Amino acid sequence: MVRPLATPASTILVPPDERLSRWEQLMARATHASRSGQGLAALTTCHEALALAHDLLARPPAGRDDDVIAALVVSRHNLAD
Repeated sequence: MVRPLATPASTILVPPDERLSRWEQLMARATHASRSGQGLAALTTCHEALALAHDLLARPPAGRDDDVIAALVVSRHNLAD
């Protein structure tokens, strides 16, 4: 199983009820970076999103189980691209 090397500080500091929104922002930023030819920024941001997805999986928000699984799958898929 591939895990991020470290959990970025910006991920740790996200309040629990805002983690899914933060994940969405990270993925949008990663997509933009990738489409702009900024591969390293896209990769770094995808790893940050994956770390947050793992945190969401460990401590899912109430009633958002499907969204948490989707966040993990999408994060891994985007890293594979």
